[in-house]
Amino acid sequence: QKPSKTSEESKVEAYTEEDRRRQEEKVSDFDFWTAAGGGSELEDTFAELALDLTRSRVKAGGRVLDLMAGSETLLAPEAAYFVCGVGLVDEHLRNNPLLDQTVTVDLNDTPGPDLCGAGGLEPASFDTVLCSGALPYLTHPEHAIAQGVELLTEDGVLVVSWTSSVRAEKATAGWLRMDTTQQLDFVKHLLVSAGLSSSSLRVDVSGPT
Repeated sequence: QKPSKTSEESKVEAYTEEDRRRQEEKVSDFDFWTAAGGGSELEDTFAELALDLTRSRVKAGGRVLDLMAGSETLLAPEAAYFVCGVGLVDEHLRNNPLLDQTVTVDLNDTPGPDLCGAGGLEPASFDTVLCSGALPYLTHPEHAIAQGVELLTEDGVLVVSWTSSVRAEKATAGWLRMDTTQQLDFVKHLLVSAGLSSSSLRVDVSGPT
């Protein structure tokens, strides 16, 4: 949950320029993900786990922001929400049946896009922010997470999930060099650096580590 800003832990150590690199740099992110088709990059087992997670964390009827959205959003279909998708490929966003609003933007742009400025979103306007399977592909994850926290209401919830199964050609070198424990520690530091208290974090681990 989103408490007041805290300085109880040091700022996260940012990726180095080498960490931000991907194996496939010749093909743009837009072209790569357009060709990929826009579906969830998460395998079926993880998608089910992520759906179970949102069932227990996302308030029905609330406002939800899906960061790095595609043609699928991992939300329980039996509940009603207002969902805004922030993603790279406009066609994929239009094909996502759960989205009520879309913002087409490249979260890997440098400098990172301002979702509360050029994106037209209001600070503290979402009850839940989802970041499902996106972290391996974010070249500036600290910026994306900070944007998500800024958009949360005071008692909002940020749900970050990922899997060990990634498209290695577009995953960052920094993410790929970390083992599972290091990835978890890195995400915790990202959240605290964005202003969340470490005491508010809850970790659920499923499957092999």
